Amino acid sequence: MDWVRTQFILATFIIIMIYFLVSFFLRKAKESFDLPKNKKTNMDGLKKVNDPDRYWLLGGPLKNDVGSTEECSRICKNQTECAGKNAECTPSYNSQKQCYCSFKITEGFDQIFDPLPNTVPVWKYTKEDDHHIWKPTTKQQLGVWSDTGIKDMNDMTISFWVTVKNTPFPEQFMPIIQVTKPGYTLDSTLPWQWNDRYIGIWVYQNNDTYCSLVFANMSTDAVSPGAFIRLDYDEPFFIVISNKSDKNTDVFVNGIKQDFPFILRTGELKVPETNANILMRKSFDSILIKELQMYNGVFTEQTSKLIYEEIKIRNTLPNTMRFQGQGCCRFNGWNAANKEYKTIAQCKTECLNDPKCVAADMARPNGQNYQCFHFYETIPGGSAIIDTKQCGNSDDPSNMCYKK
Repeated sequence: MDWVRTQFILATFIIIMIYFLVSFFLRKAKESFDLPKNKKTNMDGLKKVNDPDRYWLLGGPLKNDVGSTEECSRICKNQTECAGKNAECTPSYNSQKQCYCSFKITEGFDQIFDPLPNTVPVWKYTKEDDHHIWKPTTKQQLGVWSDTGIKDMNDMTISFWVTVKNTPFPEQFMPIIQVTKPGYTLDSTLPWQWNDRYIGIWVYQNNDTYCSLVFANMSTDAVSPGAFIRLDYDEPFFIVISNKSDKNTDVFVNGIKQDFPFILRTGELKVPETNANILMRKSFDSILIKELQMYNGVFTEQTSKLIYEEIKIRNTLPNTMRFQGQGCCRFNGWNAANKEYKTIAQCKTECLNDPKCVAADMARPNGQNYQCFHFYETIPGGSAIIDTKQCGNSDDPSNMCYKK
C-alpha cells in the first residue's frame, strides 16, 4: 500500500513539473518570438497582431466567407503587418470563400510590432456604440475642457476621420470643432482674432474639385498661422494633429506628415480654463466625421501611419459614389447600359442600389436631367483605374464620372 502511495505521489509530482516546464518554455518562446526573415508566413485571422500563434507557414485563413478575390486582396493588403515598407503580402482566395494572406519580411520590419505609444484616447465626442459611424456635423456643445482629461495643452493629440460631399457650403468656412473661452457660446459671432478660441478646425470650400481642412490654435502671444490641407470630395481622410512640447505642431493625413512653409506655432499654447467650451458650432450634412478623440501625448509619423493602416479597412463611405473627374467613365473591360435621362442624384442612387454597377457617368444635360449610363465589369477588378479623358469631353463640366 505504501508502494502504491509513493508511486502516486511521484507521478503527480512529475505531471506538475512537466506542466510548469511546458508553461515556462512556451512563455519564453513567445517572449523571444521573432518573425523569420525572407520566409513566407500565413496570418491566422483568429489571432491578434504580435501573437506568435498568428504566424504559421500552414496557418489558417485570415478570414472566412469573403465575397470575392478583390475583397480578399483588399483585406490582406490592409493588415497591420502589410503596412511595413519591408513586407510583401500575397492574398489567396479559394472556392470555399476563404481568404489567406501570406507575407514575408526583410530587415527593418520589426518596428511594426513595437507598442504604440499614447494611443488610448482620454476623450471621445460620441458614445462607444456609435463612435465608428459617420455622422454629419451638428450644432451642439460637446462638453467642457475639464471633461477631456488632457494634462498639457502643449503635449496632446487630436484625431478624427472626415469626408466632405461636393455641395455648396452655406459659408466658405464651416467649423468642425472649436475649443473656446467660457463666454464664447454656440451663437457667438466673434472672429478668431478676438482671442475667443484655443483650438479651431474648419473646412474651407476652394472650388468644385476639392476643399481644405483648416487648423489653427492660439499661443500665448498670437494666433498661429492656419494650416490648409487639401481634401478631395467624397474621400475619407484620417487626420492627426499633435501639439508638441517643442513649441511646434505636427499634422498627419492618412499617416503621412504634412510639410508647411511656416511653423504652425508661435510659442506656448494658452491653457484653457476648466470650463472652456468644446463646440460644434454648425450643422451641415455635407461634412461627415467620426472617431473624433483626444489623447495625452503626441503621435509620431510611425504611430499615425500604423493606426491609419489598422483601422482604415472599416472606413468605407456609406451610400457614396466618388467623383472621378469630368468626362466619361472608361476602364479595362467596361460595359455600359443606357438608363435614359435622370437627375444626377437618381443616376448615382440607382447605381448604388445595383450590386453589379461599379460606376456611372452623366452627359448631355436637359434642364436638371442628364443622360445616365451605368457601367459594369466584364473583367474582374477592371474598374480599379478609371480614365475620364477617352471621350474627348473632359473639359466640359456637364460630363461627370462617378465610381462606387
